[in-house]
Amino acid sequence: MRKDVSRATFWISCAIQQHRSQLLKCTKGGAILPFIIAQEQVDALNSFTDDLFGYSSGNALAPIGPRLDISKPNFHDTKKEFLREKNAIEQANDNIRAVLEQFIGSQHKGDPEHSKMTISVQTAMDRLAKSIGQPESIETASDLVMKNIMQTGLYYNSLIFMIHLSSVYNQRLNELKDQEKEYWTVSSRPPNYYARTIALRFARIYAKETRSKPTFGTSREGNHPSTDYGRSLERVFQLLNIKAKVRNPAEWAIGQLTEDDWNPPTNALLGGFFGLGVDQKPLSASKSTKERIAEMLAKRSDP
Repeated sequence: MRKDVSRATFWISCAIQQHRSQLLKCTKGGAILPFIIAQEQVDALNSFTDDLFGYSSGNALAPIGPRLDISKPNFHDTKKEFLREKNAIEQANDNIRAVLEQFIGSQHKGDPEHSKMTISVQTAMDRLAKSIGQPESIETASDLVMKNIMQTGLYYNSLIFMIHLSSVYNQRLNELKDQEKEYWTVSSRPPNYYARTIALRFARIYAKETRSKPTFGTSREGNHPSTDYGRSLERVFQLLNIKAKVRNPAEWAIGQLTEDDWNPPTNALLGGFFGLGVDQKPLSASKSTKERIAEMLAKRSDP
C-alpha cells in the first residue's frame, strides 16, 4: 500500500513539474505571471533601458527584475482561453460546494440521522487514512503536511481545506468577472491591452527620465516611428514578442500622461513637511539623457 502511495505521489510531482515547464514554454518568454519571466528577457530589457536612461543599480529590497514592469494585467490572449479558465473554476467550485453541502450543509442541521452518518464516514475515513501509511521520513514540507493531516484526522482537515479552497476559487471568479467586464465584453474587436499597458508604463518611465513629454510620429518612408519614444517602444515590443503595431498603443499611452509624469512636483517631505527651501522651478530635461537616447537609437538603425 505504501509503495502505491509513493508511486502516486511521484507521478503527481512529475505532472506538476511538467505543467510548470509547459507553462513557461507557452509564455514564449512573456510574463503570464509577474515573476515567471525568461531571464533572457530581463537581461535584454535591463540592457536596453540602461543604454537609454543610464545604469540603474536598482533597490536591494526589491525583487530582481527589469526596470520596466512587464507583468500582464490580463493573463489571457483570447476570449476562448479566458472562458476555459472561468468555466473550469466555476465547475470546480460548484463540485467542492456540493461536497460541503452534502456533509455540513445547513439543511442537515438538527438531523440526528445525518449526524450519525457523518460520524460513520469520519471514523471510516480516518481509519483508512492511517492504514495507508505515513511518510517514513520527513524530507519535504508536503511530507510534514500530509503527516499532520493523517494524525489529526483526514475527514475534518479535508473539509477545512475545501472551505478555504472554495473561498479562493470565489476570489478568482470575482477577478475573472471584473476582467470579463473590462476586457471581453465589447461589441467590436478589443484593443491589444498588453501592448497598451507596456506602452503606458514605458511612456511614464521615458517622461520621468527625460523630464519631457514623449511624442510619436511616423516617417514618410516605411511608416516607421520617427521619434525617440516611438523607436524605443518599438524595440521594447520586439524584446517582449508583442505582435502589435506601435502607433495606436503609443498614441493612446501619451494621451494618458499628465504634467506630473514629466515634471513631478517637489518632494513633499523635503519641501513641505520639513519646510525646507527647495527650488520650485520646473525640472528641465537632462541634455545628456536625450543625447544618449538619440545616439543609441542611431547606432541600432545603422546597417
